[in-house]
Amino acid sequence: MPFIKILSTPKRAARVITKVLLNESGETGIYYDERGRPMLASALVRDAKFQDRVVAETAPSW
Repeated sequence: MPFIKILSTPKRAARVITKVLLNESGETGIYYDERGRPMLASALVRDAKFQDRVVAETAPSW
């Protein structure tokens, strides 16, 4: 898949997908860099107030 760098080779894709599926730590929201290694999300994404704002603005208003 040329547009998704971490899935650029079958071996790398298998390694990343296996890590995601067999994540025994229970962590969620893990981001991966272009080499398939875990990394921190941006400071904005990790900000709890920003997360609350996104949820409030995107929640359905039924």
